[in-house]
Amino acid sequence: MTLLVTAPTPAISLSAIIDRLPRSLVGDKAHPVKRPAAAEEAELQGTPQTQVLRLSSPLSVPQLWVGWILPGHWGAHGPTEELLASWVQQDLDLDYLRQEDPHIRQARVSLSPGLKATALLIRVLLDEGADPERITQIVAGRVETLWTREPSQHPLLARLKSQFGVELVLNVSPQVSRAIEQAHLVAFSSQPVVLADHTAQVYGIEPRDLARFAYRHLGQKRHRAVLYTPTPVGELSPEASQRIRGGSGPRRDTVRGCGGLE
Repeated sequence: MTLLVTAPTPAISLSAIIDRLPRSLVGDKAHPVKRPAAAEEAELQGTPQTQVLRLSSPLSVPQLWVGWILPGHWGAHGPTEELLASWVQQDLDLDYLRQEDPHIRQARVSLSPGLKATALLIRVLLDEGADPERITQIVAGRVETLWTREPSQHPLLARLKSQFGVELVLNVSPQVSRAIEQAHLVAFSSQPVVLADHTAQVYGIEPRDLARFAYRHLGQKRHRAVLYTPTPVGELSPEASQRIRGGSGPRRDTVRGCGGLE
């Protein structure tokens, strides 16, 4: 069961609601609810793959997506993954990337959270004539060496940590988005977690531990890459057209292992 509560913060305390739920739902200190921990600790590492998968799409510009598989988000690793994604975004300096290859127009980082696995994705917009294999090496090489820059980036990490708290206090995210995230935390976490407490955990992440996490899950060429090439809708293959229409045909993972994220 998922209980979704949305209301102004001063009017309702979510922790008070959780305290009033039946113990059979949330457990207590003496008899906590047991949930599988396999999703949180699962090793989801794939074999190295450097070839860029090429797919047709109706996009207006070529898009290169580079992704890595992380552990499930709705557990102890969630705050670490959120901080890591922010760190990757700050480290992917566009001026640096364009010096390496002027065909790079933009690079944006996102997390696709799941119970069993999470995908860290980087969308790179390309100019015509770009070499996707070369740009994949540039972007992936930057991300996969991120852990080596930890000693010099402590001030940056401190600013990123404080930013999480500021956004929560100022209610930067829309109320509905915060409510949905809270519902996910309650439904999927091993123990009920209040969103504010979840965000506060970011402050306790040591830079060296974050660097170890980055090395373990982003290093050693574990990335996958997909190039979406602009193609007029009328020229798309039947399989691609069905995928765009949301058909029920067989799925093909763009980031292997993440096609069935829960």
